[in-house]
Amino acid sequence: MTLAPRIASRMAFLSLLLAVPAQAQNGDRVEVDTNLICDTQQQVERFVSLFENAKGSAEVAIEGVNAEHDTPNACVIATTAFQRGGPVATVKSAQATFNVTRITVVGVYTINGMERSKPTEFFTLFAHDEDATVGQRP
Repeated sequence: MTLAPRIASRMAFLSLLLAVPAQAQNGDRVEVDTNLICDTQQQVERFVSLFENAKGSAEVAIEGVNAEHDTPNACVIATTAFQRGGPVATVKSAQATFNVTRITVVGVYTINGMERSKPTEFFTLFAHDEDATVGQRP
């Protein structure tokens, strides 16, 4: 990749981060992270139980949730720009406790870099304990 496309990609990403917070309600900040994204709270909770049964394989757990809902993308791992809406449930695995959290996705990382998207509500997991991870073996 030459320097010009890299600079353009970074400028587009910076523009997204600078523009989106102005639209945030109640001063919510926009975060960027790669994480599990599911359509519903129940799908996130099911992911955690399948993750345990799959011996820590996020891919196997995601495939299981998606197969149960007969859709290839009920749950995915994606890099998104989002605003947290707050925890809606707490789930426990054998090794950690997680908050199932409602998020509003406002941007998605694609092959063209971060692209703004229509604000859409999804659910994800955040570690209740800072040391816990999803889909990564310790």
